[in-house]
Amino acid sequence: MIDKHLILHVGPPKTGSSAIQRALFNTQQAGKATFCYPEVGLSKRWHSHDVLIRTIRDNGGDSEARAKMFGEVAEIASQTPHDRVILSDEYLGGSNLSAAEMLSTCLPKFREVTIVYVVRSIYETGFSALNQRMRRKVTLFFTPDPYLSLKNHNKRAATLTALRDGFDNANIAYLVYNRDLVSTFFDRFAGMAYAEQSSRKSVNKSLDFGTLLALQLPQKTKHALRPLEFETLLRERDIEPLNVDSMLRDYYFKQIDFVAAKVPSIYENIFSEEAVEELIRRPSVPEAKNISKGELSDYLKELEATVAAYRKAVCGD
Repeated sequence: MIDKHLILHVGPPKTGSSAIQRALFNTQQAGKATFCYPEVGLSKRWHSHDVLIRTIRDNGGDSEARAKMFGEVAEIASQTPHDRVILSDEYLGGSNLSAAEMLSTCLPKFREVTIVYVVRSIYETGFSALNQRMRRKVTLFFTPDPYLSLKNHNKRAATLTALRDGFDNANIAYLVYNRDLVSTFFDRFAGMAYAEQSSRKSVNKSLDFGTLLALQLPQKTKHALRPLEFETLLRERDIEPLNVDSMLRDYYFKQIDFVAAKVPSIYENIFSEEAVEELIRRPSVPEAKNISKGELSDYLKELEATVAAYRKAVCGD
C-alpha cells in the first residue's frame, strides 16, 4: 500500500475541468506545488490525464501502454514527498463505465481515496455545451445536448458508484461549480492556496447568443471569423443581442425541465440533498422582449450586414 492520499478529480464535462487541470499542471511546473500531479499520460492541450485513462477506455484499451503508464504513476506516487497525489480526467465522471470499473485494478492501494465531482446545474451545463458546439459550428440552436439525457445521467450515477465501490476506502466529495472554482479546488483538495499563473490562453470563453447567431450565418470565405474580435465589432455597431439571447435561453431551459424533474432520484444515493438541489437549480432568465418574426428578421439582416462588412475589412471578400 502507498501511504498517500489519492485525489481523483472526475469532472464531469462542462464543469471547469480544463481550468483546474491547467492550474494543477502550471503550479507544479512552477515548482510551487505541495501535491503531486503525475505527468504521465497527459493530454498536450489541457494537461488532463486523458491519455492515461484512454488505456482503460473502449473495452480495455492498450494493455501494454496501460501497464507501462500506470506503473509509472505508481512509482511517482510512492516516491513523491507530498502526501496528496492528484489524477484528473473529466470522462471518469462522464459515462465511461468500463474505465471506472477498471481503474482501481490498475492503481496500487492508497491509504485514502477521495473522488471529487463538480456539481453544476444541468441547465447551465447544457447551455454551456450548446454554446461550445455552436462556436464549433456543429449544431443548430435548438438541438438538445446529449449531456442532458436521462440515459446519460443514469450512466454517470453507475460510473460514480463503480468508482466508489472499486476503491474500498473511497469517499465521494462534491464541489459546487462557482467563479472561484480553481481556488476552491486548491483549498479543499490540493492542500494549498492557488497562486494564479499568467497565461495567454483563455479557457472556453462563452459568447452571447447574438454573436453565435451571426457566426452561424453561412460563410462564403475560407477565412474563419474570430469570435472575440467579431463580438467587439458587434458592440461597436450598437447591435445588442440581449433579447435574442434571453429568448433562446428560456426556450432551451424549458426543454430541460422534464429531465430535471427525474434527476434527483438518480443521484439520491450518491450526493447529499443540497448537492442534488444544486444539480437541478434552474437559473433565472433575464426577461426578454417578445420579439416578432419581423423584428427578428430585421435583426438577422443587421447581423448579416455586419458579417459582410467584417469579411470585406478583414478577409478582403
